[in-house]
Amino acid sequence: MASTAFTFILLFLLTLVFTIGTTAVKGDSAVLKCDIKQLPSHDLSITLQANGVGISDNRYVDGHNAPGSRSSSTKDGITMGADGRVAVTSQLPVPRTEWQAGTVFTCEVSDKSLNTSVKKNISVCSVTPESSQIAEVYVQAPPLQQLLDKDKGPMTITCLLVGHHLNDFSIVWKVDDGKSGQNTHKEQPRSHSNGTQTMQSFFNMTAEDWHGYKQVSCEGKHRCSNKGYKAHISKSRASVTLSEPSVLLLQGSNELVCLAFGFTPEAIDITWFRDGTSGLRDYNTSEPHRGADGTFSIRSHLRLSLSDSLPGVVLTCKVTHANFTKLLNLSIPDTLEHCDFLDHIMHAEVNQDTGVEALHMAFSFLSLFLISVIYGVFATFFKESTSGRDDTKHIKTYYWLLLE
Repeated sequence: MASTAFTFILLFLLTLVFTIGTTAVKGDSAVLKCDIKQLPSHDLSITLQANGVGISDNRYVDGHNAPGSRSSSTKDGITMGADGRVAVTSQLPVPRTEWQAGTVFTCEVSDKSLNTSVKKNISVCSVTPESSQIAEVYVQAPPLQQLLDKDKGPMTITCLLVGHHLNDFSIVWKVDDGKSGQNTHKEQPRSHSNGTQTMQSFFNMTAEDWHGYKQVSCEGKHRCSNKGYKAHISKSRASVTLSEPSVLLLQGSNELVCLAFGFTPEAIDITWFRDGTSGLRDYNTSEPHRGADGTFSIRSHLRLSLSDSLPGVVLTCKVTHANFTKLLNLSIPDTLEHCDFLDHIMHAEVNQDTGVEALHMAFSFLSLFLISVIYGVFATFFKESTSGRDDTKHIKTYYWLLLE
């Protein structure tokens, strides 16, 4: 009866104050905390274990007398409630590496008088929610440059994981279900504003295996889960008619347009060069567009800089498709009359001269206008003055005639 009561009354809480914690981690250690509440008045022993092996001496608790301790590595606290029951807290620092490795820590409480023990376990897996053990996996084929490489170098397959706490995931590559741990590289996870993380892993597959249609798979698995999340890819076996592209090079006012059309399959590469050697970067290439006849078209726009417009410069559009390579060149004329930047300077000087002439004309017109106004005022004033003197003379003559 007493043994049964002990089993149900003993409330046992085991918490690890670490990533889930309410207490900060110091250095490379975490704190293993064992809280035991509502203890009956019996002599008990407390043992902390790691993977079933004791990592501390037995901690003896006497419910009637002052407790003693045989271990200097633990930090203990004992309190007694109003009901006379005892609560014990036992703490022990543990290495961070052991916690991250998935070590199972155990707190065991034994009552020898009743021959009864209670255990409680905790590990990184027991506190990791199932939602954090799930990841989405995507596999990408080798980049176009490698597919078009005639040297048959290694093919880089990319695996993308999307989830949470991706450092807890392992990635396994397989070729035709044969495990391959070589020629792989994994980057650190990147956190995003929506709370998720992404992580990339790269596998260098031989060109023979890729062109031999072997299937390559990538599997991501959380350390606390037996379920893996897998995606796979292989070279397509679909028969495709090879059609070489037709290529045109068009010239605009400030750009060149390289147009390729009528080709299949859609894999194609367009690059730009100046004088045959210098690669140009200021260009934008569209995605291949599938037409009604099943063939594809694509265009690439090269923005022309001032140095690209110098006389004698040769601009080249290089189109590579399967075993087809075509170069289209445009040579900037050597004559100055075709140099756009000199034309701009000439137009600027002409516009400046035209503006000066217009200013001189406006000033001359204003001067003539002012002169004409002044002349009109003086002429009117002179006329009125002359007219007044004539009237006075006539009045005086009339007056003398009356006197006579």
